[in-house]
Amino acid sequence: MVGGLPVQQGEVAGTRIGHYLVDRVLGSGGMGVVYLATSPSGRRAAVKVIRDPYVADEKFRVRFAREVAAARAVSGAFTAPVIDAETSGDMPWMATLYVEGPSLADHVAQEGPMPADAVWQLASGLAEALRDIHRADLVHRDLKPGNILMADDGPRVIDFGISRAMASEGITQTGAVIGTPPFMAPEQFRTPKELTNSADVFAFGSVLVYAATGRSPFEGETAYAVAWNVVHEPPDLQGVPDSLLPVVNACLEKEASARPTAEQLLELLGSRAYRRRSATPRKRRRTARLRLAGVASTLALLITGSVWVVSQRSDPPPTKPDKAAAPRSAARPVHEPAAALQPKGWALWETSVRGNQGPEDPESADMSTCLLVGDGLICMGDTGGVFHFAAANGEDITPRALKEMGDDAYMMRSAPEARLAYLIRHEEDTAPGPQSPATLYAYDPERRTIAWKQRMPEGIDGAVHVGEQVLTFTATDTIQAWNATTGSEKWTRRVSGTESLFIRGAAAVLTAGAEQDPTPGFQYVNPEDGSTIWRHRGLHHAGAIGETSDTLIVSVHEPRTRTQRIVQLAKRDGETVNEPIGLNSRDAVTLAEDKLVVLRNDGLLRALDLVRGKEVWSQPSGGDPREDLLVQDGRVYVQLLGGDVLCRDVATGKELWRSAVRRDPNDDPRDHGGTVHTLAVRGDTVFTTSARHSVFAIRPPKSARPGS
Repeated sequence: MVGGLPVQQGEVAGTRIGHYLVDRVLGSGGMGVVYLATSPSGRRAAVKVIRDPYVADEKFRVRFAREVAAARAVSGAFTAPVIDAETSGDMPWMATLYVEGPSLADHVAQEGPMPADAVWQLASGLAEALRDIHRADLVHRDLKPGNILMADDGPRVIDFGISRAMASEGITQTGAVIGTPPFMAPEQFRTPKELTNSADVFAFGSVLVYAATGRSPFEGETAYAVAWNVVHEPPDLQGVPDSLLPVVNACLEKEASARPTAEQLLELLGSRAYRRRSATPRKRRRTARLRLAGVASTLALLITGSVWVVSQRSDPPPTKPDKAAAPRSAARPVHEPAAALQPKGWALWETSVRGNQGPEDPESADMSTCLLVGDGLICMGDTGGVFHFAAANGEDITPRALKEMGDDAYMMRSAPEARLAYLIRHEEDTAPGPQSPATLYAYDPERRTIAWKQRMPEGIDGAVHVGEQVLTFTATDTIQAWNATTGSEKWTRRVSGTESLFIRGAAAVLTAGAEQDPTPGFQYVNPEDGSTIWRHRGLHHAGAIGETSDTLIVSVHEPRTRTQRIVQLAKRDGETVNEPIGLNSRDAVTLAEDKLVVLRNDGLLRALDLVRGKEVWSQPSGGDPREDLLVQDGRVYVQLLGGDVLCRDVATGKELWRSAVRRDPNDDPRDHGGTVHTLAVRGDTVFTTSARHSVFAIRPPKSARPGS
């Protein structure tokens, strides 16, 4: 019994819900039963009644009332309207106009994929329905073939408002994700509490693919696999008519802001430039099967259909096309099957570093910087200390000379061709700072000895390695150049207001004046003799990103607005070239020939044209990045908090491969945040650190490498 009503088909006829006379049960779910009923005027309705156990649940009643209010806020030709409801009585119920017709899921299962002309008509109706839903300030969140009814005069979107009502009160099941995996947007998995109307547009694109092909554009053996494909993989559009591809591709953009709005979809669908109708019109068919298939409208009223708890089953069951007859046109990216050593995984070796920092802090041993120098991987711990691992097998071969430096030593970033690793160590019994005495060390990985050292009583405020020289500067505005191989002093120069020192290329270095300087700016300095090539006044909070043959690429941060400007300065005279490119101050930026590669804080990876600043491509990284972005040999590498590494082609943004997550299950991966520079690449081998306190090297299979 539900609210005193029977639920068996033979017992319901003649009973009443409000002033509605019940005819039969349309369907039932865990939280409610839906009846086909008739009003005194003869209008038929689908009436949902809440099951008894939930009537006493005040939170559930609030949720149901919000569902009703949300549904009532939507009115349009392509939605099923609420015509009556009672939410405060002993038996809460809601009546919607009964729509006669099968669901899109049933229609495709029975009739097969729809022709292009019919899909265009479907798309126009669905876009209008979404426009009406979004005008009511609602997000459907579960647009799928089972929630679309195929009436004679066009589709009807049902079940709108329910998901939003549930999410808005925070009373969804813990761990539950609202939606149906094959028809969810990437952000519904990544940031489900921050959805916008764009999530419905992504689902709209997936629905069109289903209507045209009989399957979702994102399939998988399990719900988890489907979710992965939605977030990380390109859609499978095999079999989608060419005339539909512009609309579908626009809707299935991974980045929510790149998708069209419902209003823009209506304009796009009405454009003759995009619409290509079939030469043969489709016959209207009205069979007894379609007339009786209104039972599908029960899916509109069962609250259980709005919450997805991961299971093996997805709705609707896809009908798979003959893949042998229609092979994919492009190779899919390769994913490491397991975070393990070869052959189960891609790892050549993995070395645990937990506890390597001594008994005083045995649990803190994550690496914050790793560099390949010769045949060694030299890493710096996030709380100090420098380690030497053999690049060939990962063996910890840290010599006594490095261990004796303790936690006071830190490592400089070296040029890729460096044969020595350069370290700075502040003297004991002094607090590390720009004016505390320090020593510059050159460590030889081949001999595992200190090649040379230079003590600096005034301290070291910063240092860079360029070509055959190491340059240091102090808080007293002194820049010194040292022979990178022997450590002999080459020249000394005083530069007023020096704030920081940057290196790009082997021809010159850049110094940035301090903000308190009356005329802060840059000096482009020749590292051979310290002479100034040119000055650029009026800029501060800046750093060099890279260089082309003619320009220096500089990032200028604006702390008050939390933005940064990418400025190009001519090498010959320091004049500004091209318009500055504006970015968020938290974006990581690097140069890749004629492109800027940008890693946003939300994980979106973008490539921008260096001259015009226009986006060349954008793709999600699929997780929270560790702020380490490396471009090398036409590939861009990003490491995520879970220790997995993503590799994409710089020219196209195509994903080439992704390694498996390497994370200690007892740790929160966000504890390993902060800026890191652990990615190092040599040939096809990637060296980095994981979020399970280890250093490892992976080599993806040949099929994942460009040109294979």
